[in-house]
Amino acid sequence: MISKQFFMPGDVMSHVIINFAESFYCYYYTDKKQGKMQLQETLKFLKKIGAEDFRKTLKLQYDKRILRENRSEK
Repeated sequence: MISKQFFMPGDVMSHVIINFAESFYCYYYTDKKQGKMQLQETLKFLKKIGAEDFRKTLKLQYDKRILRENRSEK
């Protein structure tokens, strides 16, 4: 679990980063389906609030790790 003590309570982006990191952890170590769903929900949330630049950065990481892994499994 990522330490949340370093983030301000109202800092939305900090919570998004923590959620994204925990989702990757879930994907790789506990439940791929649940982790992937959480990652996609985080990206949808960022789109909804208009954080497009931040979303693009996280989407790049998602594509780099998850989609590449899925392609190599086929």
